[in-house]
Amino acid sequence: MKKSAFTLIELLVVIVIIGILATIGIASFNDYKIRANNTKIIMQAVQYMKIFDLYYVENEHYPNVWGQGVNQTVCLGDYGSSDT
Repeated sequence: MKKSAFTLIELLVVIVIIGILATIGIASFNDYKIRANNTKIIMQAVQYMKIFDLYYVENEHYPNVWGQGVNQTVCLGDYGSSDT
């Protein structure tokens, strides 16, 4: 009687295919992590722009930054202004 079993070559081929699929999956996962991090950073920047715009609406000037004993006004842009 002959037992049917996998040959060494068949097992190696299956292992190589699984390795290739795992590599593709890990690469895709890293790409999604980078994209999610970039989206988070952009959304935080947008939130800061909204905060500064609200501050400007309430106080009619942008917030001041105290640096090295000198009062310096910081303007991050004129987003949403209708002066143009």
